[in-house]
Amino acid sequence: MWQKGLVLLLAYVCSGWLGLQMPYAESHITLVWLPSGMAVAALFRWGWQMWPAVYVAAFLVNWSVASPFWLSAGIAVGNTLAPLCAAWIFNRLHFDGQFAQRRHVLTFLLAAASGMLVSASGGVLCLYLAGLVPVTALPSAWTSWWMGDTVGVFLAAPVLLLSSRLAWKALRGRARECLVWALLAGVAAWFAFLHDYDSPNRSLPMAFLTLPLAAWAAMRFHRLGAALAGFGFSVLAAVGTGLSLGTFHLADVQTGLFLLWSYMAVTMLTGLMIGAMHAEREDIELTLRRSEDRLNEAQRVALLGSVEWDIVNDQLWWSDQYWRVWGLEPHQQAPRRDIYRQAIHPEDFDQAEADVTRALRQKSSFISEYRVIWPDGSLHDVRSIARVMLDEHGKVSRMIGTAQEITEQKRQQAVMQRSETKFRKLYDSISDAIMVVGPEGMIECNQAALDLFGCPSKQVFMGKRPGVEMSPPTQEDGRDSQALAQEYLDRTLREGDLRFEWLHRRLDNGKVFPAEVWLSVMDLDGRPCIQGIVRDISARRLAEQKIQWLAFYDELTRLPNRRLASDRLGQALAVSRRSRELGAIMMLDLDNFKTLNDTQGHDAGDRLLVEAASRLQACVRQEDTVARFGGDEFVVLIEGLGADEVSAATHAEVVAEKIRAAFEVPFNVSTGGRGFRTTCSLGVVLFKGQDLTIDELLKQADVALYQAKGAGRNMARFFSPEMQAMIESYSAMEAAMHQGLQNKEFRLFYQPQINQAGRLVGAEALLRWFPHGQRPVSPAQFIPVAEETGLIVPIGTWVLEAACAQLQAWATQAGTADLVLAVNVSARQFRQPDFVKVVRDKLALYEVNPARLKIELTESVVLDNVDEVIERMLQIKALGVTFSLDDFGTGFSSLSYLKRLPLDQVKIDQSFVRDVTTDPSDAAIVRAILAMSASLGMQAVAEGVETREQLAFLARHGCTCYQGYLFGKPVAIEEWAQLQPADLVSHFEGLDPAVVI
Repeated sequence: MWQKGLVLLLAYVCSGWLGLQMPYAESHITLVWLPSGMAVAALFRWGWQMWPAVYVAAFLVNWSVASPFWLSAGIAVGNTLAPLCAAWIFNRLHFDGQFAQRRHVLTFLLAAASGMLVSASGGVLCLYLAGLVPVTALPSAWTSWWMGDTVGVFLAAPVLLLSSRLAWKALRGRARECLVWALLAGVAAWFAFLHDYDSPNRSLPMAFLTLPLAAWAAMRFHRLGAALAGFGFSVLAAVGTGLSLGTFHLADVQTGLFLLWSYMAVTMLTGLMIGAMHAEREDIELTLRRSEDRLNEAQRVALLGSVEWDIVNDQLWWSDQYWRVWGLEPHQQAPRRDIYRQAIHPEDFDQAEADVTRALRQKSSFISEYRVIWPDGSLHDVRSIARVMLDEHGKVSRMIGTAQEITEQKRQQAVMQRSETKFRKLYDSISDAIMVVGPEGMIECNQAALDLFGCPSKQVFMGKRPGVEMSPPTQEDGRDSQALAQEYLDRTLREGDLRFEWLHRRLDNGKVFPAEVWLSVMDLDGRPCIQGIVRDISARRLAEQKIQWLAFYDELTRLPNRRLASDRLGQALAVSRRSRELGAIMMLDLDNFKTLNDTQGHDAGDRLLVEAASRLQACVRQEDTVARFGGDEFVVLIEGLGADEVSAATHAEVVAEKIRAAFEVPFNVSTGGRGFRTTCSLGVVLFKGQDLTIDELLKQADVALYQAKGAGRNMARFFSPEMQAMIESYSAMEAAMHQGLQNKEFRLFYQPQINQAGRLVGAEALLRWFPHGQRPVSPAQFIPVAEETGLIVPIGTWVLEAACAQLQAWATQAGTADLVLAVNVSARQFRQPDFVKVVRDKLALYEVNPARLKIELTESVVLDNVDEVIERMLQIKALGVTFSLDDFGTGFSSLSYLKRLPLDQVKIDQSFVRDVTTDPSDAAIVRAILAMSASLGMQAVAEGVETREQLAFLARHGCTCYQGYLFGKPVAIEEWAQLQPADLVSHFEGLDPAVVI
């Protein structure tokens, strides 16, 4: 920006200094002040930020003629404000700076003359205050200053505003013409401004020689040429006048100067006006050319040509596209009527000619369609539209029209016709009813609408109103159907579409049905209409009602389900909190329900559940709630048991006993009429608005139920905090066992097994748990929890793998290679479908001799589903593994089952061995077991041998294998090596064979 300011300052100072060298009225009033024009152009083009450069330059120019400081500063203020005012007027009047229109030339004239009033007034005032201009000379001084500044703007500003690279390049393109113009302009200027005439007053007309040249410049060299011409002629006129030459050197100096100023202004403004008019004409011509080009392009795109026929002179004019309609290129020949006569298809020619003849005769217009054969032989469809024009006497003079190729339109129409036919078929095949309603009523419908509303024909349907004849008087919410229908139609017109549910009525039988309606606005022939799609949702409503019912009720027993029961329990808690009365929750399930399902099938189980639900409802009041939570689990909610806890507990116990008694009656669940007996266990918990959640109360009831089942079933138990503590301890142990299995906290201990010779023949692997940082946990504590939670399966798998790994280690040592290792397998683990595979895989993984692995089973395992157990045992024995029956004699073993089982060994339970020397009954049982095992070919192992007396008794009656503290406690594998064979044999030395009971 500062570079532009510096250029402006230097140009202003130089031109101003030159102007002051030729003063007119006084040293500060010049004939023409060109710096004003420079300042105006700079402020307009570069912005008002240039004013400091203008002010500094004006101050320096005035100071250069030895003016006082304050005078130079004062005049500079006027010289700065004047161009600022002119530039401000330019912007306010939207001056373009290019003089492209005549109004811009007038704007320039107004702004320049108005702005310079400021500089003339300020400058003359400063001169008067300085005593340089007397009062009598003020008018002439002000006029001279204003004229000099204004003409300076007229001369300099246009040249600077119009100067651009593009404009100068255009002038260079006309260099020869510019040279000729310059020569002629020089000659004219010499005669007009530089010739010394003897009689100056008579030479004034010579100035007009320059006007044609100025017009020439404006017409040929555009607006920059006009500005340069005006500037050049004005400069030469001023120089000639200053040299006392030319037409403006008159005897009356004031008159001559006024004429000179007038000449300069008129010459410049005339040139600019002619240039503006020429630019406007070029713009108009350009607009016309563009309009014509757009018309031709539009006709080309639309395949539409225009034609005009001068009937009087029989002359034709065709547009470019009109030629192309006939398959011809434009302007290859003169337009003739026989061209299109020959091109029209012979079958269509007579009709086309008849249309033209009728229009001429009737002095009207016509529309005609026909086929045209192009020169290449292709066939095209054409539509002609023409109108007859009359002269002032009413006679036919011309015909104007268009011809459009409509081949593609015809093809599209055929496609649309076929598509419309398909749409109509599809429209009528849609299962949803579709109706179109206009301002006057029903307009259209499909076949589904007739079927849905039971109407025999479309004609009848068109006369019906959806909100009146096709609807009941009121809707589900009680509102009037007709008024509500009109409201929905109005909303649809405002919003564009609307969905809602509506009760409709059939026209044939008056049946009311629910429907889903979708209304949308559509435009039909320029009129807003509403399309309605109606779908019968009767089936959906029924399904929704069923889903709603299933969400809160059990489908089998038709009792409330867990969700509804929880909701009612929440309400009961809220009521109890307000009334301070107690209530009770009973959770019960059927004992041995699984047995019924397994033996008689799920149908029998379902019938049992239905009858159980009926009996439960009969045992409680109507306001109480009986719910099925799933499976054979039921919940009973009893409210309003009073404020006394003892009375409430008594009432709840009475209901529980009533329920239990109701279940003692056999259930008729089989088709044969045979009754099925079952019992129920109940867990009861009382509540009195305590700050417990529903889930916490149900959990307490479940804990009580668990206790009832654990106590022997067929009884009721009330919840107590001790129960809760036990359950929490149970859960904590389960979590700890999970972690213990992951952290390898379980270990195997080994208890030796000795034969009758005192030799070590094997060991039993016993599981121990050593939690990190805690005391060891007894197997009596964690084994039942593992059984109940299912953890016994992964733990048992780990035990089996650890045992195989130990057998692999023993096989590498001579002293232990022949030892047999027994592992206990739980019923749950044995019944796993992949148990046989697990045993096989572990044996293969550690390359163990299967005969060295013995699996110990309890009677509870082998006596449940005996056939399945035998089959699985045989599969495992096929691997080479042996079996032992653990804790024999404590269950309800049947000799018939025992004979069928592929057992290799039975273990006499330690409860018999403990008192075998003091209790005759235990002694008799042991003798019987030993005799039975011998007869069945099974080895007998006595557990819990702790004294030499016990050992002596067992040995005397044929026991061949022993296990107990007498020979060693269960020890870790690290201590196993400390067993001494001599110590084991020593227990058999000195036995008194006469020890008997």
